[in-house]
Amino acid sequence: MTWSRIGSLVGVVLLGTMITTAASIAAFAANRPTPAPRPTPAPLCDRLDRAEKPVPAAECRALLTFYHATVGPNWKSNQGWDNSDEVCTWSGISCDQIDGQWHVTRMLFFENGLTGIFGRLPEHEVDDPPIAGRELDRLTALRWLRIGHEEGLVGGIPAELGTLEHLDTVVLDGNGLTGHIPESLADLPNLAVLDLTDNGLTGRIPEHLMGAHVDCDGPDRCGRLSLYGNDLSGPLPSSIGRTRIHSLDFRKNLGLSGPIPESYGLLQDVGVLRVFGTSVCIPGDASVQALLAETQGIRRPVPYCDGASPVPLPTSPAAAQPTPDPVQPVPVDEPDAETDPASGREAAIRFEAIIDEFDVRAGDIEQSFERAEVASGDETVTLRAEVYADQAEWADDLATAVEAVVFPTQLQAEVDALIAAAREEARQWRLTAADRELIEDDRIDSALAAADARIAATIRLRGLLGPLAGDG
Repeated sequence: MTWSRIGSLVGVVLLGTMITTAASIAAFAANRPTPAPRPTPAPLCDRLDRAEKPVPAAECRALLTFYHATVGPNWKSNQGWDNSDEVCTWSGISCDQIDGQWHVTRMLFFENGLTGIFGRLPEHEVDDPPIAGRELDRLTALRWLRIGHEEGLVGGIPAELGTLEHLDTVVLDGNGLTGHIPESLADLPNLAVLDLTDNGLTGRIPEHLMGAHVDCDGPDRCGRLSLYGNDLSGPLPSSIGRTRIHSLDFRKNLGLSGPIPESYGLLQDVGVLRVFGTSVCIPGDASVQALLAETQGIRRPVPYCDGASPVPLPTSPAAAQPTPDPVQPVPVDEPDAETDPASGREAAIRFEAIIDEFDVRAGDIEQSFERAEVASGDETVTLRAEVYADQAEWADDLATAVEAVVFPTQLQAEVDALIAAAREEARQWRLTAADRELIEDDRIDSALAAADARIAATIRLRGLLGPLAGDG
């Protein structure tokens, strides 16, 4: 047998063996049980049942959409986001249990480095770039939204916010937002605080912007609308006159024009109405003029509308002068702020300058408090105590500044009341700063009550000083 024949036979044998082996392997594979696929980790929002306070998966997904669209990995504080199933512990997020289910109820971000597009504008495509607020309507229990001083947050205000019927506080101040105020915000039945200060918003103010059923049991728990520092235009919304609101700030919107609505004269709880830096005018309505005399201040003159003129306002009992007996000569003393109109005007101007100065300081303190709010644990308590101490110093300094002004003698009782209220407020804030155990309870309530008394005394004194500013 030749070597070639042997090679052929070996090849056949080997080939047969390979075929047999292949067939055996195929048969074994066909009869072998299929192994279970290797489990893959479930997406974060699909495994929240293990959390101590599990929120609905839809709320978790809405937050993660917001997180990724605002470049969350680059935030200054992003603890828990996208890696912990305890959504209620993510930085800036708070939850409450409602009917046995945990829900996201508060979002708070302040100088946290958010960047991205918050709400869609006409020039934005559907999905490019990503829109941070496009799923916020899934946060159905959200009551409080604060995103402040995030200059990298641009785009519009998400219209989706208008579907959140429980939303009562929206503060979006100091961001880069543009476009119109969404009409959908007028659909929020419980909206009590809307602060859109220092953005680039344009267009008209929606007519029915603030809810008509705002509860008002104190200045700090009453309605507030601040649109300061935008580029809004058109008339002021007249429907606000039918709400219970404490503070209205339209300043620095030069395009706002027309008469202040006469319905504003019906406001019973308003303590602040600011229109400086707009093009609005004062109508001839006596109730509106009385409201401005109490709330607007004397260094922020507002022109009268064409054909309107000042209406004599009722004299406050504190400002009433005793009528001298015509038979008896009236004593003549050295000129003072009561008998010298120029001195009266000087007192009024100096007092308003004090208020302006302390308004600026109050804004700084408010920003410090916001920083304390975004801290955590013991740091929050420490920072709040520092803010309360600053507030005490502020109130003491205010009292000292007022004491240095020579006021008309017939107003001295009101001046003394303001000084006393400011000193008491300072005392209460110092106690609050020192008492860590009651820092959120009784002490806070006492300090806020003292602040309310100081605010009321300030408003009364400003109203009485107003007529003196126009003398001569």
